[in-house]
Amino acid sequence: MAEQTVDETPKTPQQIASAWRGRVSRAQKRQKAWHPWWEAARKAYAPSVQDNPETYAGDVRTNRTFTIVERKSAELFYQRPEVTVSAAPVLEALGEQGTVVTAAHAAILNEALGLDGVDIRTVARRAIFDTLLFGFGATKLGVRQFTKDVPTAVPTGALDPLTGQPATVVQVVPAPIKTEIFWEPLSPKQLLVPADWNSGTVTVILHYAKTAVGTGNVLHRMNYTELAVGDGVGE
Repeated sequence: MAEQTVDETPKTPQQIASAWRGRVSRAQKRQKAWHPWWEAARKAYAPSVQDNPETYAGDVRTNRTFTIVERKSAELFYQRPEVTVSAAPVLEALGEQGTVVTAAHAAILNEALGLDGVDIRTVARRAIFDTLLFGFGATKLGVRQFTKDVPTAVPTGALDPLTGQPATVVQVVPAPIKTEIFWEPLSPKQLLVPADWNSGTVTVILHYAKTAVGTGNVLHRMNYTELAVGDGVGE
C-alpha cells in the first residue's frame, strides 16, 4: 500500500493565526531560557542601582567582563568606513557622466549612513556590544511613512447630471507627508528566533506583524528583522 501524506499546511485565517501564535509561544519559551544568563552577564559588566551600596564595596570584583567588552568593541569598530560604489556597465559606457553619477551615489549613501541619516556608527556599536555581552546583536532595518488625513475629492465613476462632468465625493484619505529609512538597534529580548531553528549560520529572522484579518488577528511573516509582536513581549 502506497504511503499517504497529509497536508497540514494552515489554510483558513483561524488556522494561520493558531499556527503563528504557536510559533511565537515556542520562540518565547525558548528565549526565556537565555534570560538568566543575559542578566548574569549584565551584572558582571557593571553595577546596578538595585545593588546594595553598603555591601558593594566589600565584594571582590575583577571587572573582567567590562574590560573585555570595551576593549574588543574599540578594536572591532573604531571608525565608520567610507562606502565605495563601483559603476555598473551601463554607467561605465557613459564615460565621464557615468563617473559623476557613481560618485554622487556614493556621496548620498555615505550621507545617509552618517549622523544626519541612520547613524550607522551608533547602530554598529550597539550591535557589537550586545554580541560581546549577550552572544548576538540584532538590528532592525526598514522604511517608515508618515501620513496626514486630508479631505480629497474622489471620483464616483458616474457623471454629474447637472454639469455632465465626472461626479466626485469628498473622502478623508491618508496623504504621505514624510518617508524615512531607519536602521536601529534591537534589544536581544525583542528578537524572537523560531524554536526549530538550530543553525548558527542563520541570517534572516522572522518578523511577526500583528494585523487584523476578518474578525481575528493573524500573524504574518515579513522579510526584515524587526519585531512587532506586542502583548508585552520584549523590553
